[in-house]
Amino acid sequence: MNSIREIAALWAERLPHHGGSYAEQVCQDWSEVPAPGYVDIQRTALVQARLAFTFLHAGLPAGKIALDAFNSIFLLPDNSGWIRAADSEGHPLDGSVDTYDQAFGLLALAWDRDHKGIPCAEAKHLALQVLNGLDQTWDVVHGGYWEVRPGKAGLLVPAEPSRLVPYSTFRRQNPHMHLFEAFLAWMAVDPSGPWRDRCLGIAELLESRFLETEGSLREYFSEDWSPAPGAPGEILEPGHHFEWVWLLHRYEKITGDGRYNKVAEKLYCFGVGHGLDDDGLAWDSIDPQGKPLARTKLLWPQTELLKAHVAVFESTGEQNVKQSALMVEQAIRDHYFAGKDQPFYNQLDMNGIPMDIPTPSRVLYHLWMAFTEFERVV
Repeated sequence: MNSIREIAALWAERLPHHGGSYAEQVCQDWSEVPAPGYVDIQRTALVQARLAFTFLHAGLPAGKIALDAFNSIFLLPDNSGWIRAADSEGHPLDGSVDTYDQAFGLLALAWDRDHKGIPCAEAKHLALQVLNGLDQTWDVVHGGYWEVRPGKAGLLVPAEPSRLVPYSTFRRQNPHMHLFEAFLAWMAVDPSGPWRDRCLGIAELLESRFLETEGSLREYFSEDWSPAPGAPGEILEPGHHFEWVWLLHRYEKITGDGRYNKVAEKLYCFGVGHGLDDDGLAWDSIDPQGKPLARTKLLWPQTELLKAHVAVFESTGEQNVKQSALMVEQAIRDHYFAGKDQPFYNQLDMNGIPMDIPTPSRVLYHLWMAFTEFERVV
């Protein structure tokens, strides 16, 4: 079986690329497939930052090349953030600055390190400038960061803006979760920086706004962080419950501060109790009562389930949790890995059969993190 580093190296080699930027999704023969509804957009900050991070984390030469291309294409002239999207030649198309994207730019920068594992001075300086840009969007009344801010005027693509900025009329927990991840990465290498305070601000939001008493995690909110009206306010994603579990355990490992361990336990218990099918794999989404909203299974919730099992096992040593981690890791290989030199499958249908749909490059980040943690601990 291929190691996760061999898988990452295969993607760095086979994924179509030009000038250091990479295809956003591919078929099983590695041919590039434009994302539907994105007009001329072929490159997004989100995907390019995730790939740069993954290749850097894996120690691959493609990492530095991808990070340089990411900054060259998406970085604003004042270094306050990265714009949303560009065409395949790197010409800016969507000049808005999405908070979700900033998280992955910061995460990639945290892995721009010298041979001693110390962040490059330029990366640290840029991260602080981006953080300053983010801080200008903090909601001083209700807390949290706003979703989108203007970047380069006149560059917002008019066609199907709801695809470019999902649920832009609502506020989301997801960008905050990934900012927490990025701030943790910087806290680990820059402990005297401002990162811990930013982590605590987001953790407070998680505990007071995102999380329900029984441990369920809402996705979409109104301006004051009350649940969004209608169907969006009823959406729960088990994968995000599990992702937070791993992040909160990592926060304790880095800081020695266990104040959020009970929150992690609630999220884990609710996710395992309500978010899994009988086969032990996670649903894509459920309602607050635990009923699946769609009987399909994307790959990324399984990788986050694996990370949660690994984190809980590392913390408690419980052998039944270790067995759950072993089961999920094997299930990912059995059901989502297509072949030795092929991309993985992205989603299973209601019968557990891989769906004939393109594979998004952004999911490699999820797979890399899950298998890296699994190999480290289990």
